[in-house]
Amino acid sequence: MSIVNLTHPRPFVVWVVIFLIFLAYNPLLWAKEHLIYRTVISGDISKSIKKEISENIETLRLEDKEIVISEGILKAVMVEDKTTIEKIMRSYGYYSPKISLEIKKTEEGYIAEFGVEPGPQFVFDIIEVSVKGQEKAFRDTVIGIMADAGVAKGLPCETKAILKGEEEVIKGIKNLGFPFPKIQDRQYIVDYTKNGMDVKYEIDPGPRGHFGRLLISGLDKTKYEYLERMLSWKEGEIFSLQRLEQLQRALYQSNLFSTVNIKTKERLDEGSKLDVIAEVKERKYRSIAGGISYRTYEGPGISFGWEDSNLQGSAERLAFKGALLSKTYYQRLEYMKPFLGGRPQDLALSLQNKKEEGDAYDATTLSWDAMVNVPRWKRLSLSYGVSAKYGKVTQSGSEDSYSLISLPLRLGRSKVDDLLNPSHGYRAFLNINPSYLIPLRREFLKVYSGGSVYVPLSEDRSYLFAAKLNMGFIGNLSRDTLPADERFYGGGDGSVRGYAYQYLGELRGGTPVGGKGLMEFGGELRKRIRERLGLVVFLDGGSVYRSYPMDGSGAFRFGTGLGLRFVTPVGPIRLDVATPLNRRAGVDRYIAVYFSVGQAF
Repeated sequence: MSIVNLTHPRPFVVWVVIFLIFLAYNPLLWAKEHLIYRTVISGDISKSIKKEISENIETLRLEDKEIVISEGILKAVMVEDKTTIEKIMRSYGYYSPKISLEIKKTEEGYIAEFGVEPGPQFVFDIIEVSVKGQEKAFRDTVIGIMADAGVAKGLPCETKAILKGEEEVIKGIKNLGFPFPKIQDRQYIVDYTKNGMDVKYEIDPGPRGHFGRLLISGLDKTKYEYLERMLSWKEGEIFSLQRLEQLQRALYQSNLFSTVNIKTKERLDEGSKLDVIAEVKERKYRSIAGGISYRTYEGPGISFGWEDSNLQGSAERLAFKGALLSKTYYQRLEYMKPFLGGRPQDLALSLQNKKEEGDAYDATTLSWDAMVNVPRWKRLSLSYGVSAKYGKVTQSGSEDSYSLISLPLRLGRSKVDDLLNPSHGYRAFLNINPSYLIPLRREFLKVYSGGSVYVPLSEDRSYLFAAKLNMGFIGNLSRDTLPADERFYGGGDGSVRGYAYQYLGELRGGTPVGGKGLMEFGGELRKRIRERLGLVVFLDGGSVYRSYPMDGSGAFRFGTGLGLRFVTPVGPIRLDVATPLNRRAGVDRYIAVYFSVGQAF
C-alpha cells in the first residue's frame, strides 16, 4: 500500500488545485453574458469639460468590452470614475462640484448616469510675487507676464492657466537677461470661503548673463560665416531667450538642415557670458521634383524641376523648372543669393522662356527678372527690382511683337499656422508694376492686390471657412493697345472654378479678349472627415472688365461645387468638381474637374 504525504504535496498538484479553485470562483469566466449599458453625462457643464470627462472615465470605455457583468461591478467602476471627474472639474476651477451616480434599468438595458453640478467657478484673488535681489519694477513686470498668461485677479483659476503662468514667467525672465531663473517656492491656496485661489511665488532670477560665442557642430558644406549672419545679437549683448528662438527658426527656414537643436552652456563664464551651442545636421542639397495635374478645360499636365539649395556653402540656390501642359510649356532658370550686401535681404535672378497656345491668344515670350527680396520689412515682405520682357502675341489672327521694361514692387503679409494647408490666419498682397512699352513709347500702370482669410469653426479645427478676394486694374492704355498677354483674364482652377481658363469677361467671336479690370472671390467650407481626408464645398465668383472693376462691361459669374482633399507630407492633393451657375450656351460646360497639388487658395 502506497502512502501519499499530504504535508508536502508535489508542486504540480498544488498548481492544479489553485487553478481549479480559480475556475470555480471566477465570475468572469462563468458568466454567460455581460451587462449591456449606456453611459450618460448630465449637468450644466461646457462641451469641452464633457468631452474631457468622456475621454477619461472607465465606465464609458468599458461599455462594449464584455467585462462589466453585474450592477455591483458597474457601481464600483463609477465610484472610481467619480474621483477622476472631480479632478477634471478642479482643473477647470470648479473646486466644490457635486457628482451624483445613478444606475437605471430600462427595456434596452441599463443607463449609467453621472450627474455633474459644477458649483461656482473659483477665480484667482491675491497674487503675491517676490523676486530675489530685484526692485518693485521687476516684480511688477513678472506679475504682468502672469496676467498675460491668464493668472490675474478675477480670472478663472484653471490648471492650464497655472501651468502656462509658470512657463511664461520663466521665459519672460530669460528674455530680461537672466538665463537660469527658478521658482523656488510656489503656493496655490484654495479658499472656499471666497471661492477663490491665492497665488504666491518666490523667484530667484539667478545672475544676469550676456551672449558669448556661437559654437556650431555638424557643418559639412555650409560655411560658418553664413550662419553667423543670421544672429540677431552680437557677442556681449544682454541674453534673451527670444533671440535664441529666432535663431532656431532662421536655421530651419534656411532649408539647409534636417535637424536643428539650439541650447546654451549650463553656466556663465567668468565674464558673465553664455556660449550658445547649435547642433545641426545638413540635409541633401540637390533634389529633383515632379508633379501632375488635370483640368477639364486644359487637359493633363506635368511639371518637373532640379535644385541645388546650397551651391557655394552660403545657401545660394540654383534651380531649373519646367512644365508641359496641353497648351503651354515653359522653362525657367532661377538663382538666389541670400544676405545681399551683408543685410537680411536676398537677390533673386530668373530667366524664363514660355510658349502659350490658348483660345485667348498664342504667345511666345522671353523674360528676365532681377529682384531684391526683404522677408521682414516692418512686418511685411517686400520685393522690388527690374523686369524685362520680349514677346510675340497672336490674337484674332493679328500678330504683334513688343518689348517692355517694368519696375515691380510687391508687398505681402502672411500670418497663417501652416503655409501649405492653413487652418487659421490670413494672407494679403499688393503688386504694383509701372511699365514702359518700348514700341509705343508709352507707360502704363498695372496693379493687382488681394488676400485670403482662414477661420476655424470648431475647437479642433475640423470645420474651417476660407475666403479670398482679388482685384486688379491697368491704367493709361486702352485695352486693345495693351499686349494680349499683359491683360487680365479670369476663369479656371485658380480663379472661378466651373468656367474655362481665361473665359470670364467679354468674348469676341467666341474668343476671350481679356480686360483692364478684374474682380474675383472664393469661399470654401472645409470639413476634415478623417486625419488625412477632407471634404470641401465651394462658391467662386468674378469677372473681367473692359476698363476698371465693375464698369458693367462684363457679367459677374458664379461657380460652385464639391472637392476632396488628401493630406500628404508635400501638401494637400486636391480634387474639385465644379459647375457654372451662369452657364453660357455653347461656351461653358456643365461640369469641370480639377486635380492638382495644393489648396485652391
